[in-house]
Parts: sequence; structure tokens; C-alpha cells
Amino acid sequence: MSNFMTDKQQIIEEIEARLLTFELSEVEKITGIPLGLYQRFFSYMYGISLSAYLRKRRLTYSAAQLLRGEWSVTTASLACGYEETSSFSRAFKEQFQVSPSAITLKDFKEHRYEVLQLNDNSKAKLVLIEYPIICEQYLIGIDTDQYPQTVGSELWRIFGEENIGAKLAELEGNLTGQWNDQYVAIGYMSDFPDSSSLGKEYMVGRLFSELPSQIEGLKIKRLPAMQLVHAKIKGKNLEDILEGAYALTCDNALKNGYEIDYQSFFWLEYYSSEYFGLTSSDQEGLVLDFYLPCKKQETSFGGIQ
Repeated sequence: MSNFMTDKQQIIEEIEARLLTFELSEVEKITGIPLGLYQRFFSYMYGISLSAYLRKRRLTYSAAQLLRGEWSVTTASLACGYEETSSFSRAFKEQFQVSPSAITLKDFKEHRYEVLQLNDNSKAKLVLIEYPIICEQYLIGIDTDQYPQTVGSELWRIFGEENIGAKLAELEGNLTGQWNDQYVAIGYMSDFPDSSSLGKEYMVGRLFSELPSQIEGLKIKRLPAMQLVHAKIKGKNLEDILEGAYALTCDNALKNGYEIDYQSFFWLEYYSSEYFGLTSSDQEGLVLDFYLPCKKQETSFGGIQ
């Protein structure tokens, strides 16, 4: 089982080796990671989606062929996977600021998209990693089904403006903090269809060890007993933390004999009172807690380490 940084480099190398024929559907076969999820964390780390990277690299290659006089605009369009030349021309002009027939060496040098290089200089740092086995839990809160057309930040805003945290505190049942110290709320996400999505299922709430008897206007998500990887990630800001959290968690779990369980994958982010400015800290930066389903790695002999 390779680590996430190795997987990224392998995908980049595969793209370059078969630039005009590489299919995004191959990503899961190569890495074992669902495509939408892989794209999500690829974009976190590189600032560009995998599909956009592939498109820009193909357009860069086509520009070089056009400059050499080896391709016509029609040939370039078909080679890059465009059914209509007009669509190719629009994409080409968006990147190079000129039409395919007007490309110059100066335009090419200014707007070509270079091959991405492996970069593990994450601004985030792993503070702690452990592998708790949890009992059945209930996540109760609000989700994107209740508030269509909202994204993560907007759902958090609603959570605060409608005092959902206070409503949760009033519920009967045991509000649990056993996975973490004091926290304000949890962001839960699963089912990642593409690189821009926080997950088709996105929820903000808190965990309960028992299901309260009266719940009105709130959603419930049951989390079965399972093993998780818990990582504390530190960074100067949220962006730095999110950029490095997945790779740091996955790669260190692999070193310890665990791997992410993608069959039951979800992503939990714990937001403390410190993050929301309710308490102060002497430490520089933020520390966020992340939880993902995991399992012991299988050995090449079919056993468990």
C-alpha cells in the first residue's frame, strides 16, 4: 500500500506518460481511493482540481504542437478530447489569451502549464495520531438536505445564527466529548462526487452516546461502533491545516500499520472554542482534530499485520 504522496506522484507520472489518453476513471484503480475523494484532496494540496490539471496539460501540449506546425486546429481539438472545434478554441483562448491559430512562442511561455512536482513541504504538522475504537454514536444537528444550495461555511453560519448548539445542549441524552476535549461542533462529510464538493452529505452538529427522546427540526446520523484514526493537525490557519491534513493522516496511519477504510469513508472535523475565538491560547496557530474510519492493513500474504 503506497502513501498519499507517492500516489499523487504516480498519478502525475501516468498523466504525462499517456497525456492524451489518460482517463480520470483510472485514478481509483491506481490508488484505491474513490475518484471524488482523491480529487478533493488533490485540489486541497495543489490548488487545482485533477480534471483542470489534465485539461491544462493537454492544452499546453496542443499549443506546442501547433507552434511546431505539426497539428492543425482540428487535429488538436480531437486529440484533446473536444467534439467541437469551437469548444476547444474557447478553452484554448481561456488559457493562452489568444485563439489556437494565433498562438506565438511568447504566448506559450507566458501561459503554459508546467508539470506538477511532488511537494511534501506541508505547512501543517502532525501533533498526535491514535486509533480509538468507538462505541455507537449519534451525530445530531443540521445538514445540507435541510438547507439546499448551501455550502459548508453557510451551514456553519446557520448553525450559529439559529443557536443550534444551545438547542443541542438542552436535549436529553449524554452529550459526549470522549473523542476530544471541549469542542463547539463537528463538521461531518461523506460521499465526495468531485473536487469542489464538501460531500453530498454535509452536517454540522454534536455527538451523543444515547439518542435523545425528543428531537425536533434536527437531523440524526448514526455512527456505528468502529475503529477510527484520530489526528491532531496544527497550522497557522485553517487553510494550511486542511491542505495537509489528509496526506499527513493517511501517510502516518500507513506507517503504523493502518489504512483508511474507503468502504465506509467519512470525514469528521472537530472545531474547538479556541477556533471560534471563545478561548485564547498561548500557542501559535490552530490545532484541529480529524477522524476517519480505518482498519489494520492486510499483508501481501492475506493476513493482518
